[in-house]
Amino acid sequence: MRQRSWLQLVVVLAILSGACATDGGEVTETTEQATTTTVAPATTTTAPATTTTQPSESFSLDSVRVAFNANRDTSIVPDLAAWDAIVERGLALEIIPLTGAGADVTVAAVLADRADIGYASLAPLMAAVAQGQDLVAFLPAHAVPYHAVVAKDDIEEWSDLEGRTVGISSTTDSSYWSLVLVMEKYGADPEAVEWVTVRGSSDRAAALGAGRIDAGLVILGMGLPLADDPELDLHVLGYPGAEDENVLFTSYFTTREFAEQHPDVVAAFTEEAITQYRVAQDKDAFMALAIPMLVGVQTHDEISATYDALMEIGVWKPNAETWTEQSGDYTGELFATFDVLEDLLRFDDFATREFVDAALARLGPYEGS
Repeated sequence: MRQRSWLQLVVVLAILSGACATDGGEVTETTEQATTTTVAPATTTTAPATTTTQPSESFSLDSVRVAFNANRDTSIVPDLAAWDAIVERGLALEIIPLTGAGADVTVAAVLADRADIGYASLAPLMAAVAQGQDLVAFLPAHAVPYHAVVAKDDIEEWSDLEGRTVGISSTTDSSYWSLVLVMEKYGADPEAVEWVTVRGSSDRAAALGAGRIDAGLVILGMGLPLADDPELDLHVLGYPGAEDENVLFTSYFTTREFAEQHPDVVAAFTEEAITQYRVAQDKDAFMALAIPMLVGVQTHDEISATYDALMEIGVWKPNAETWTEQSGDYTGELFATFDVLEDLLRFDDFATREFVDAALARLGPYEGS
């Protein structure tokens, strides 16, 4: 039964492979383009005679629409596995991958009632909350930024970025502020950098490969192959997400009304995602999930290398350790400092721990494999 669900989700992933990879840290005007795929619970199963098939759960909804800003990165694997588990529990999912210039497309889909649950970076969600929209983040997905700074080989330290050209989407985007934070941490001067506008990971990866910029922040699925290309004098300078785990980055979210009316649905997403973030702590278990899901998208070696980098960064928190008021307040202050937000937001303004706490109470603490 599980293999059948994986194959359904591979169809979804094939749709995603054509989506634009974006940083998600900037709020921009975009046009939504979506291909909807419904993943429904299987109606028939084949099982050994000694196996008892558990009945599907009863949810407050028959189907849930899930919108997210898709990319080709290995980091999506635990979430696909979580959605597979939700389908097996009896809840049909309508998967809506969105393309555009930013994660604000996903936020707009939820606000317009074209999706029930969104999966995107926090910046546009927080911007919408600051404008009076009643959204709430209920679960961290990628707990910290999951990007690599790729640079020319002669840039060996963060201070070596001084006087060089670095591509960014804008000064309110994570491609800028995450580098500034790391540079300041190591005593380098961000004002000495020549920041040039190169919007999106795809364009920055192309600019790096063509030698038009000296460094830039790109998603791991694009950055690691660049660094490994023997014909390019490029390497990974570092992972900003590994430098400051207090910065919250990507989350699941919905409207507060939906969370109040369908807490069982939100609880299922929370519990299954945390479960899969725990599975992802073991590389063999992760690879067993990832290889069939990413057929035709990434090779075994690419999946393995990206996984190692994601674990170094610490994107999957098995106990949601950083989903706290402290980290949320810190992120709000950071976004206000870099003008990502006009107004300061606190954790309780845009997020809740209700469902995480309930899931951890049911699952118990993760103490390692």
